[in-house]
Formats: sequence, C-alpha cells, structure tokens
Amino acid sequence: MCQKTKKTTVPIEIKAAMAIAIVPIVFLFIIWLINKYSHRLMEKLWIKRNPLDVYNRDSVYSFIFSTSNFAKCLFVLIAAVQVAFLSLFLHASNIRNKSTDWIFTIRCSKHQLTCEDDKTVDLSGWFLFYTVTFLHLGVDFSFSTFQALRAAQKQDLKLFLSSFVLFALTGLALFTSEAYNTALAKNNRELIVNAVILLFINDLDEKFFSILKCWLPDWTKTRAAEIEASMVRRFANEDAETDNSDYGEKSSQIIHVSLDEHVVCSKEKKLDETNETTVKRPHLQRYESGKRMLGLSADEN
Repeated sequence: MCQKTKKTTVPIEIKAAMAIAIVPIVFLFIIWLINKYSHRLMEKLWIKRNPLDVYNRDSVYSFIFSTSNFAKCLFVLIAAVQVAFLSLFLHASNIRNKSTDWIFTIRCSKHQLTCEDDKTVDLSGWFLFYTVTFLHLGVDFSFSTFQALRAAQKQDLKLFLSSFVLFALTGLALFTSEAYNTALAKNNRELIVNAVILLFINDLDEKFFSILKCWLPDWTKTRAAEIEASMVRRFANEDAETDNSDYGEKSSQIIHVSLDEHVVCSKEKKLDETNETTVKRPHLQRYESGKRMLGLSADEN
C-alpha cells in the first residue's frame, strides 16, 4: 500500500499553532482597523445588540466574565481539555508519526504501470463536510465576532480574551477535523462520521455547564446572574453615551411602564377607597336616621 502526499517542511503541529494563534490575531486586527477608520461600518456590523446575545449563557466559557476565581479556573480547565483532545487527533493525522492513523489507499501492483486509489472522497463529500462543520461551529464564530466588535469599540480586555479563545478553539476544531478526515476518510460517509465525532469535542463546554447545573444549581445560578449583570452594565455605559441605543430605549420604556403601572394602581386604589366610602355612606345615613327615629319615639313615650 502506498500514499501520495504533498511535500512540506512545516509540521502539522506548527500549522495548527498558526491556525489558532495567527489567524485570530489577524482577524482581531482587521476589526480594530475597521473600528478606528470606519465607525459607520462598525455600527452597521454591531447593530446595537442586546447584552445577553453576545455570549453563550449555557457554556463554561461565559465564566470569563465572572468575578469568581473558581469559575475562571473552570474556564481555563475546559479550554485546556478541549485543546488536549483535539491535539490527540491532530497528532494521529501526522503521516510522519510512527503511531499515525493515516490510511494508505493507493495500491501499486508489480505487474501494472499504474496504481489504483481506493479512496472515493469527492467534491460533494467535502461540500457536505464543510456544510456540517460551519453550521456546527457557526455559533461560536458568531459569538467571537460580536465580542471582538465590542472589545474593539470599548477596548474591553475580557471581551477581547473571550473572543480570542473562542476563535482559536473553533479554528483548531476546524483544522483538526479537516486534517483527520484527510488522513482517514476513504469515502464520503466516513468523512461526515469523523466530522461529527470531532465536532462533539467542541460541545464539552456546554456539557460540563449542564453538569454544574445538576450538582451546583445555586452556585451556577449565582454566577449566571452575576455575568448577566456584568454584561448589562457594559451595555448600560454605552447607552448612557448614545441616545439611539435600542437597549436604552427598552430600558426607558420599562421604566415608563412601571411608572404608568404605579400611577394606574394608585388611581385604582383611590377609586376603591371612594367606592368604599360611597358604599358605606348609605349605611351611615340609615343608621343616623334610625337613631333619630328611636330618639323621637322615646320622647313621645
């Protein structure tokens, strides 16, 4: 069995490091340039989002916005676990390793001048692979983009770190899935199956968050409320500076509604008091008239 490979002097581990480090930095630098030289384009990209729509509330990676050191340690721990799992598959994709999982699909017979390739992966299979991958990783890419836009606008360090980590892990998952399928997939079915298995590693942060909700429900709810309040404060500062913020308008509408409800309740209370007095007055009049009639009858006797 043989295998035709492209000659390259760059190890696959170095390529992965470039994918998870250089690409996010370049992406964030482009966003910084857009924010510096084109504020209108930045506003169109940002679209005045709700503060709770720029991060995944069901993920351990939201703990970076928490003030709890334990929560931040969990953030680092799950990120390290995901990198370790993906590195395991990435190492197995390297054809130069002795323990490689690379499948050699080219058969060369001694009695023939040509070789036969058993691999049947075609463009339609890769199209389905990238479709499944981008649909699965698209949410993390989107959150990373929105957080990068926010970080560039307000120079927020936590949002910058969160955006960088999300983009790096998502890029590593995409790179590893492609490299592993190039090494192992012999047909389109195996291409999709391997992609689904690797993409499951990308959901470890959400699975671990679900475990925390089961074992530590009160602590998890406290952290979630703390993070929501922190994100609202970040947006509230912007709403105080800009008058056209949708979130500022919504908050003012909530205040007006509450005031209107208070006024309505006070009016209803006053109406209830007046109704009670009007209901009681006929009884008082009858009682007084009855007393007068009893008084007159007593005088006559």
